[in-house]
Amino acid sequence: MAQNESETGIMRLVTERSDILQALDEGHQTQTELSEEIGVSVSSISRYLSNLQERSLVRRDDNRYHLTGRGERLLASLERFSEEVDHHCRVDRAIQSFDGHLDYGSPVLEECDVAFSDDRAPSSALNLIKNDVKSASRIQSLFYQALTSVFEAHIEMLRRTDQRVRFVFPDELGDTLRSVFSDDIEVLSQYEEFELYLTDVDVGYSVTVAVTEDGSKSAWVMSHTSSGVYAIIRSESARAVEWAETQIKHALATAEQIESSDDTAR
Repeated sequence: MAQNESETGIMRLVTERSDILQALDEGHQTQTELSEEIGVSVSSISRYLSNLQERSLVRRDDNRYHLTGRGERLLASLERFSEEVDHHCRVDRAIQSFDGHLDYGSPVLEECDVAFSDDRAPSSALNLIKNDVKSASRIQSLFYQALTSVFEAHIEMLRRTDQRVRFVFPDELGDTLRSVFSDDIEVLSQYEEFELYLTDVDVGYSVTVAVTEDGSKSAWVMSHTSSGVYAIIRSESARAVEWAETQIKHALATAEQIESSDDTAR
């Protein structure tokens, strides 16, 4: 029982006084420096340091304080834990943006990276996948909404490379593609490397698989509108890629290829 209380005590101490440990790690060594950095009184700093010294987390040399090896290890552990918690919070925020269409068991969440756009840069999340798009020799995307920046990016890519691109959209977007994106589709349709399909499969979010020349693959899902991206979740795990490929393959099974913008309305 005493051991459990001791473990709980040091956990509480390290968590509550992580600001002092971090400040010491950054080079603030006197009580006055720590007081100014953290924003509490010198008397409070003195008391906190005494508690940390009792646990062998901090040592004193004259009037200067330093982390012990134990203090350094505990601070590193706390920082790793904080980073992990922050990552899971970001993943949770991203999942919420998919309005229930993406669940917490989706393989794309394995070993994933997450990016968000903001109001000032409505498509800045696309930076997460910029290198994937540039280095890919083949890209397949199943979209639930058309996205202006994606069309523009692939027009530029096809002008400079022989990248193969396949876009699949739900049937109900046929009129939108014909009326709003007709110019983009006409340009893309000039390249034999580009394929456009309409499918009758229900699509809840946009999913993409990118493949490089050496066979490396990545997959990502996006929540977005036609004018901007809210969130992107990206993974290179084999299960994530297989999961994404399966969804695209399922949509293509009942899809009809479109040769030009004139064909997008059934």
